[in-house]
Amino acid sequence: MVKENPCDLVGSIHVPESLPEFFTEEEFGKLLEGAKTYPRNTERNAALLEFIYASGCRREEVSNMDADLISYGKDPFATVKQGKGKRDRLVLLGDRFSRAWEAYLKVRSRALSKWERPLEKAAFVTHDGRRMSPAAIYDVIRQLCRHAGVKVLYPHAIRHSAATHMLNNGDNLENIREQLGHRSLSTTQVYLHVALERRREQYRKSHPAASSSPPATS
Repeated sequence: MVKENPCDLVGSIHVPESLPEFFTEEEFGKLLEGAKTYPRNTERNAALLEFIYASGCRREEVSNMDADLISYGKDPFATVKQGKGKRDRLVLLGDRFSRAWEAYLKVRSRALSKWERPLEKAAFVTHDGRRMSPAAIYDVIRQLCRHAGVKVLYPHAIRHSAATHMLNNGDNLENIREQLGHRSLSTTQVYLHVALERRREQYRKSHPAASSSPPATS
């Protein structure tokens, strides 16, 4: 009905790029400690946190993970199945996850036996022996944050945390890209900005020349 678009001369709105939210190493350590005193599903929650942090998996990938795709013990790893048309990937895990997983397997076995679900393949199950949905994983992580007294974030923030901590501790972008399953290295490069912002924050706190105050004189 209108021959001319009145918005043709209106420029696009510039939205500032936001950096991913993440836990510091100290905050994540506090989250892990809090999980040990959470009143329900203690072993599962500890293994869940350790798996997301060690692997950097998305919550949908965690939900879809089957127990037989996890190899634990020496040099633990898991195979992330991406479905038809997508490339599966191998994610490395750590010794700390391996210990948490081994403790959880005993509890998982008892739960599946109790609910008569011995053939359940899911790595992480609910209290009644069913596969944890992405929504359930989201809710559990937020409950654990509140219990531990850390900022209330979400499973993807643990993925961001893993990548940021790997970068801060000397890993390279290509290794991080493969672990997270990014198709393009440019997607992984956002963590350079996160690490740089963290470095700036520490610099402002620690370097005398970073402050606008004049140097102290004797």
